[in-house]
Amino acid sequence: MAVDLEETVAAIGSRSPPTTSCAGPEPSGELPRLLPQIGKYTLLGALGRGGMGLVHKGYDADLDRPVAIKMFHRDPARSAGDSQETQARAMREAQALARLSHPNIVAVHEVGSHEGQVFIVMDYVLGATLREWLTARPPLARVLEVFVQIGQALAAAHRAGIIHRDLKPDNVVVGEGGHAQVLDFGLARTAEVIALEHDASGRAATGRHDSTGSITLTSPGDLVGTPAYMAPEQLLHERACERSDQYAFCVCLHEALYGVRPFVASTVDGLRLAVLAGEIRAVDRPHYAVPSYLRAAILRGLCFEREGRFASMEALLAVLIDGKRRRRQRRLLVAGLALAGCVGASAGALWLAEAGDGGGEVARVRGGP
Repeated sequence: MAVDLEETVAAIGSRSPPTTSCAGPEPSGELPRLLPQIGKYTLLGALGRGGMGLVHKGYDADLDRPVAIKMFHRDPARSAGDSQETQARAMREAQALARLSHPNIVAVHEVGSHEGQVFIVMDYVLGATLREWLTARPPLARVLEVFVQIGQALAAAHRAGIIHRDLKPDNVVVGEGGHAQVLDFGLARTAEVIALEHDASGRAATGRHDSTGSITLTSPGDLVGTPAYMAPEQLLHERACERSDQYAFCVCLHEALYGVRPFVASTVDGLRLAVLAGEIRAVDRPHYAVPSYLRAAILRGLCFEREGRFASMEALLAVLIDGKRRRRQRRLLVAGLALAGCVGASAGALWLAEAGDGGGEVARVRGGP
């Protein structure tokens, strides 16, 4: 079965429904019948579904506020034992997300289990997806501000040992005042678990236990994430890491500034070939005049080899912030010089005018009777 390169997939050859954030309009089409209540939360309607679960809009009566509730999918193909192990792993990973506290990450309020399904209760976020927000062509400075916020969210997750693995414009919501929040960590994994899923040769390992006793269940050949934004190592079925998120970040930034992704293909195999060739498509009419420092940063973040990318998201952000600051300083310097030139020209004209009047007086004095 074909794989949509812009949709989240859980395994090679499989196709998951479009990932939908906890913001935006409700999708059309039939969704599974909603449960009326999950614990203390009343379910109000379906927001959407993604590769890892179904998202509901809920109501927290205790705090009188709307919430988003994500129910992780159960795999009917797995045995009862495997299903329990999967749910236990999802619970631990959800708990890791709940420990994240950052203004640019959608807050998790509660993690629990309902009728054998793990659920996460999150903030109900109002706003447009990053993809929708970019259609209005906001100024370059605003775009960079939003992407710095996204990068700061990823950096915070990485410091907590969590890798997103599915960053894309549809998994970011931009609210009032340009406040960005990264969401849908449904594919996020702790770095330790990801490492345990791969043996020394880089192939996926199965049936192994981590330090907490969970069993990693990723199968060899799994393709996890959204292909169009995947790092080369993910497309090649290798272990994802923090620099894989950095790569996806730069794909998103390239798309925001140039209007297209750096590598474009119609199939996963075609995308692999384009990435392996390393030939970033030329853009005749980019959306913005991209300064050289920004272009260089994006290209480094898109390096095929992980070691060629920035050492961390913080390192990439430092370049973006410093380059933006220097560019602003240059603009201010040019404006100051222009202003000084105008003031100097005005002063010179005034001096000449006064000198002309005085010269006339002198001439007349000298030319008197």
